[in-house]
Amino acid sequence: MMKMYQKAREYVAKSGLLGGVIIQYLIWKDKGKDKTYLVFRPSGGSSLSGSLGNEYHVLIDFIAPDNDPESIDDLVTNVAEYITQHQFDDCLGFIQVLGAIPTPVTTEDGRIVYRLQISIKHGN
Repeated sequence: MMKMYQKAREYVAKSGLLGGVIIQYLIWKDKGKDKTYLVFRPSGGSSLSGSLGNEYHVLIDFIAPDNDPESIDDLVTNVAEYITQHQFDDCLGFIQVLGAIPTPVTTEDGRIVYRLQISIKHGN
């Protein structure tokens, strides 16, 4: 069974923006400082009900390569724009970005990380 954060990855992949990006789930595993990473993980939501619709939150970490920090800024902006332009998905339901684009943080080795949170309203 595919989990909601995995379904969110499939949805974002439809944007065509993820070429050359390493996709991971739950935990970031560094495979080289020259690579761009997206890590999808669950991030809470509403109480789950079998008879009502549910809201799922998914956190997407955008991790920049050390040699091109501006590229991650462009990627997070483009993915957020894709979500705002395609808020309804037949599989997921209603999708939106929570809290707009967050302030980036840096890793110990100086790479930029954005943590974009999305909300998925799934079900009736």
